[in-house]
Amino acid sequence: MECEDDASGFATLLPLAKVVFVPTRECSEARLPILEAMAGGRAVITTGQAAQGLAFSPSYDLWIADQPDNFATGLLRLLSDADFREELGTHGAEAVERQHGRERVSALVDALLDSFV
Repeated sequence: MECEDDASGFATLLPLAKVVFVPTRECSEARLPILEAMAGGRAVITTGQAAQGLAFSPSYDLWIADQPDNFATGLLRLLSDADFREELGTHGAEAVERQHGRERVSALVDALLDSFV
């Protein structure tokens, strides 16, 4: 297992990752790596505070664990259960596409432009 705490190395390691874990309690810098990992189809485990403001379903799109023992249990399950890991990664990627994909952004821009007419 390799851990990366340098954001510049994140993009390089993401394709190699089976699971991305963001154990921080700081939410300001955690959202982007969470979204990037989910968009890449990776299973993500993080804290509720790090995912604050992101509209995803815990245990369906990503794993939320705020207590150290729950975080460790979730991480071990994701590492050992390939089917669950793949399912969580797939659901997460689909959720990111629905909420932040090109079609969604285009619809929001169209609605905004229509409001000026």
